[in-house]
Amino acid sequence: MLAYLLACSVMGLGIGFDVVLATLSRLKHISGKNSWLWIQRISFTHVFFPMIGYYFFVGLFRSFPVLRIALGIIAFALVVMFLVDIVKRWMSEESADQNNVPFAWAVVLSVSWDALFSGPAKSAQAIGWSSNEVLLSFVISGVVVTSLAIMAVGLAYWIRHIITNLLSSTFHRLTLLHLAMMFLEFVILAYFGILALLRYTFMSEMVSLRVALISLLSGAFLFAILWKPLVQKTRRHIVLTISNPES
Repeated sequence: MLAYLLACSVMGLGIGFDVVLATLSRLKHISGKNSWLWIQRISFTHVFFPMIGYYFFVGLFRSFPVLRIALGIIAFALVVMFLVDIVKRWMSEESADQNNVPFAWAVVLSVSWDALFSGPAKSAQAIGWSSNEVLLSFVISGVVVTSLAIMAVGLAYWIRHIITNLLSSTFHRLTLLHLAMMFLEFVILAYFGILALLRYTFMSEMVSLRVALISLLSGAFLFAILWKPLVQKTRRHIVLTISNPES
């Protein structure tokens, strides 16, 4: 039971860190009404989207077992595509402030694609689960995402409160916080992509701890290569998103 709850929670964390980053990137637009609208919409997509990807892949796997190798490759490729996309966004000069309506459905969907792509990868860890366990897993994962969104909104309010007295040390810690969440997001999503490739394509029963270690090393390697530009881009992005906050 503990392993099951942990697996569901980890998936929620994997798709939820992007929600935290997206929330903090919209500090200027956080208000009571907008906050709850954002939380409701982002929670809906992060429960519904994984279900779409999961049931589509599981249905194919159960109806056509011969597709197992292809399903693993596709699930892995979807995660890789998304990871490449988020790295490009990290390195982009564009700011989230360019959005006219910061919490519109278009924005919510742009933050929720990882939840859709995580469905196929999640199906790899759910092999052997009962139908009730599968359904409950989406609820648990969604609760984790909602909790992260609520905490992110609270953190955004706190940052807004102290923004006029922002010190260089605080700014440095805020940069490191963003980088840490970016790293965790990458590692956790990479974990599920690698897991899908191993379980489906190679029919490997490699223990989860080793898979986690591989994803951790992959993330560490990427961040070691991109560390300086990532720090610069993140600092610049924070400056853009916290300047002149709305009351």
